[in-house]
This record gives sequence, structure tokens and C-alpha cells, in this order.
Amino acid sequence: MSAIALRALVADVARQRGVRGVLVADRHDAIPIVCTLDVDVDGDAVAALAVSLQGHARRALDVAGYGRAAFLQVQGDHGWLCVADAGGFVLVAVADPRANVALLRLSMLRARDALVA
Repeated sequence: MSAIALRALVADVARQRGVRGVLVADRHDAIPIVCTLDVDVDGDAVAALAVSLQGHARRALDVAGYGRAAFLQVQGDHGWLCVADAGGFVLVAVADPRANVALLRLSMLRARDALVA
């Protein structure tokens, strides 16, 4: 996938109401490839921890016999962290508490499908 197409996918997800930013990180080294997170959010830390979280969830679900961790949604006191498995990449969105997480999830899954295609 070209850099322009990747940026367009991230921009589509970032357009969802309440989204503070989106990033795509490499699954193996957790380095952000494209990042639109707000300045006050440490993109490198979010990428590293989200990739780790997705990896732990993937292993836990595998051990439990439930297949792969396709999508994670974590609610915090001040918003949402959403993580989608995208093959060699991990797609991450940070959103306000008022964000429509169902629409964000659909947008992220469409972007994930385009990333792995």
C-alpha cells in the first residue's frame, strides 16, 4: 500500500466525531508509520503499548481457543482506546468519551480490511 493510500485510510478513521487521533504501527517493532494523534498524546508510547496490548490479547484468545483478537475496545475515565489487528500492522484510535464507538469500530474494520488486502 502506498503512503498516500495509507494516509487516506487513517484520515477516514480520524474523521469520526470524537476521535483525537489515529495511528498505524508496525506489529513487529511497534513504530508508528502514520500518526495523527494530538500533540499532547505521545504517539510512540501509544503505539508501543497498543501493539503490546494487542499481542497479549491475541495470545490469551489463542490459549482460550477463541481465535484471533480482531478488535479491542478499552474504555478509560477520559475516553476510548480502540485497536484493530491489521496483519503486519496495528491500527489504533484514541477517542473522547462521547465518541460513537460503534461507528468508529466500523470505520476501523473497513480500514483494517483495506490494509490487509
